[in-house]
Amino acid sequence: MPDWEEMQFLLHFLRPGDTFVDVGANIGVYTLLASSLPGVRVEAFEPSPPSCQRLTENVQLNRLDGVTVHRMAVGDSAGAVAMTRGLDSTNRLLPDGADRRDADIVPICRLDDALSATSQVSLVKIDVEGFEPAVIRGARALFDRCHPALIIERNEADQLTAVLRECGYTSYRYDPISRRLTPVDLYKASLHNIIACMDVEIIEGRVRSDGPGAGTALGVPQGRRRLLGTPPMSLQCLNGYL
Repeated sequence: MPDWEEMQFLLHFLRPGDTFVDVGANIGVYTLLASSLPGVRVEAFEPSPPSCQRLTENVQLNRLDGVTVHRMAVGDSAGAVAMTRGLDSTNRLLPDGADRRDADIVPICRLDDALSATSQVSLVKIDVEGFEPAVIRGARALFDRCHPALIIERNEADQLTAVLRECGYTSYRYDPISRRLTPVDLYKASLHNIIACMDVEIIEGRVRSDGPGAGTALGVPQGRRRLLGTPPMSLQCLNGYL
């Protein structure tokens, strides 16, 4: 599972009272994982109609009061955008001028607007198939206010490196065994995801202390979370795969 290190980081890092933002939530793997931790709220954004429906069903199936689902894309502007359909987890936003005859038109927002009243945003996951720099540009005020750690899918190394540097972030890889963050060069590293943060000493100090996810396998107590997939499966089954 390519996200194992990042999922462990989430479990080691989040604390009661934190808000986790899941941008590109798909059917909700990260959302359900974060919501398994006591006192953690989740703001999940997923624009694809079929994926958002499954995400909503998973939240309802698990009776998660601390999760808010937004059927919206996220970027550096507000309005509406075209999105591919029928590509499952690799659906993506289409550039201006692209053929929209077989596309979904979905709303788009900036995190600075959508979460302007949300306090203690501690961790943001961004997995939007190459649109990550736009999401970051639309969250500058949020990042300045809350200094969240980021889990980001590594696409477009040039743009991603530049926008992270502009926001004061450095890229790292997380070792769940030592609980240390090692700087990475996005031009050289062959990583699926990266961790980005402003102050690595603060982040490492937090993940090395015992958080609510430290004592369970991937943080999910037996029987706590079920994930609708194809076919339906429990998150405990997914943990067994990991």
